[in-house]
Amino acid sequence: GEKMSPSPLVIGHRGASAHAPENTIAAFRLAFEAGADGIEFDVRLAKDGVPVVIHDPDLKRTGHKQILVADATSAELSKVDVGSWFNRQFPKRARAEFDNEGVPSLVEVLELCKDHNRLIYIELKPSRTDSRMLAEAVCDLIRDSPLLPQIIVKSFKLGVIPIVRQLLPDVQVAALFEPIVMDYLRRR
Repeated sequence: GEKMSPSPLVIGHRGASAHAPENTIAAFRLAFEAGADGIEFDVRLAKDGVPVVIHDPDLKRTGHKQILVADATSAELSKVDVGSWFNRQFPKRARAEFDNEGVPSLVEVLELCKDHNRLIYIELKPSRTDSRMLAEAVCDLIRDSPLLPQIIVKSFKLGVIPIVRQLLPDVQVAALFEPIVMDYLRRR
């Protein structure tokens, strides 16, 4: 008989980011409600050493503020409105509650994941200087989590992955390559 090919995994990139402001609790909740097999999100370190979920190194694009993530505490970041830009940009998909979305901490996102047995792709976005601190902070949070078997830690910054491996040998990891790097490797 013919082998059935497994259907592709549906992963909510930065949550259901086409339908809710990216990397917010609303976006992750929506991804789960839509039946995604998992979610993917970006983690950086706030000023107080707390891992927070945001893609950019600053709040210009999603928070309309000239603040670096590294210069604000997790408490301050949680109060920045990173949702209403989405409502302005996509009026058809706008929801009033998006205006109240702040930058979530990794702890909050993992808390939400506890009710859903889905894959959790955590992309580490270190600054030039905080690779080890970020890896340590994230590993400390997931080390004893019941979610650990569902978690895949990934990064484009290749130096981070060996640190994660060393701190937490059991965790699944993935090294990411920019497409241009892959082309170069394929050509060699």
